[in-house]
Amino acid sequence: MIVNSKKILILCLSAILVLTSLGLVNSNQTKADTKESQEQKAKELQSEILFAMNEATESNQDGEVTKVNTKKIKERYGYIPKEYKQIQQDINNDMPMVNALKAKLPKTANQCFNEKMSGMLGDLIPVAAFSRIYSNPNPKNILYFSKQAIKAGLKGNAVSIAGQITYYYSYCSTHYPDIT
Repeated sequence: MIVNSKKILILCLSAILVLTSLGLVNSNQTKADTKESQEQKAKELQSEILFAMNEATESNQDGEVTKVNTKKIKERYGYIPKEYKQIQQDINNDMPMVNALKAKLPKTANQCFNEKMSGMLGDLIPVAAFSRIYSNPNPKNILYFSKQAIKAGLKGNAVSIAGQITYYYSYCSTHYPDIT
């Protein structure tokens, strides 16, 4: 009876060891899949932000959004997302402010953008991540922001997020002075 108990104990310990090692392998695979998925989501968000800032909208030499390119947006999505409609409506209703009036406002366009993004994202992403997008919206900075956003658990449609970021960028650059 003691021999059988020892065999059963050894078999149980072996089974536990095998199951535990399988769990670790599966856990490592899940972590790799999650990291790959996050990387893919960050690249998708980067692509949408680049499209929104470079192709879907047109800016003047001061960086103020002056037009929404509805033709390119329809070609890409088949419809016009509400964020782009809002940008166009703001452009039509609120022509850019006169520089003299801008000078009297207490905050800069960059501060406005940081506040809007903080409101959208809370404290999940460092301010530096979206400050880099505003000051220099190049692919490297946008990818940095995208990775930070995905890592922080930002949920939502990449098209909608990119549209919202472009809306904030447009609004702040049009309504506040850009002091560098």
